[in-house]
Amino acid sequence: MPKSKKLKMAVINITTEPPHSPKRYVELFKFLLEHPQEQLKIAGHDYISLEYMKYEDAIFKGTFARFTTLDTETAWWDNSKRKALVDDDGLPLPFNFDRNLSPNYKKIIFFFSPEKHKFIVNVKHISPHQAERALQKLLNSDEIIKKFGPISVNIVPENDAIDKLIDLPNKYFIETIFTIPNGDSFSEFADEFNARVEAMGANTVQQSYKAIKGDSLKPDDELKALMKISAENGSATVKYKDNNGRINKKSTKNYPRIDEAEYTGDETGNEYINAIYSVISKILGWTH
Repeated sequence: MPKSKKLKMAVINITTEPPHSPKRYVELFKFLLEHPQEQLKIAGHDYISLEYMKYEDAIFKGTFARFTTLDTETAWWDNSKRKALVDDDGLPLPFNFDRNLSPNYKKIIFFFSPEKHKFIVNVKHISPHQAERALQKLLNSDEIIKKFGPISVNIVPENDAIDKLIDLPNKYFIETIFTIPNGDSFSEFADEFNARVEAMGANTVQQSYKAIKGDSLKPDDELKALMKISAENGSATVKYKDNNGRINKKSTKNYPRIDEAEYTGDETGNEYINAIYSVISKILGWTH
């Protein structure tokens, strides 16, 4: 019997400045397709570049290429001769190769829903935080900011991330920071709060709470509502002391949402494709 494999996908929330509409997100990603950046560093000598993207059936489907760039400034090692390729002065010898070629290619599949403004990415070859940082750079190029304004990019956390933060002991500092959501409704309070902020001409909200010395913060319903908004549209951060008196910090970004599905076979088979659409359907609330 073929061994079962596990597909894992993370979710990233993308927020433009008002006015919010699916059409605006379609324009944003089509602009990205027409003005691609050459490559974005994600870790060490590893980079990603937009390989393919297509808009059909009200969703963007695409892939990033992950690859390794070769350092041309340092000496190369000749393993057969057990020596570095350097001249008599110890300087690197010229090494000729096609600079357009890079090793360690890996394909990163992604989807983007303009309606839900959610970016869904396979995290086999990229971590949720690497994907978040790459999108932050990609969607905030000078060209995009000039046309669309700053774009907010945030990992969507687990559903119980706020509960985990609230359950931390000895909370002496809580901070929430978020960009006004895309018309998403969290609660009556959240809707009224967002409307008030927009009416003031603001786009980003940052609030912090510090406990009385020796006491622990006890979030009320209003603060919990703000933390929930922050979860998908920014971040909520808690500083606390553990039971040994050590100072620690946790954020909603420490608890990224990961949706999974099992499949057998390789990544070109029907089971793999079905697993992808099973995860996407769950995230976006599609019904069959």
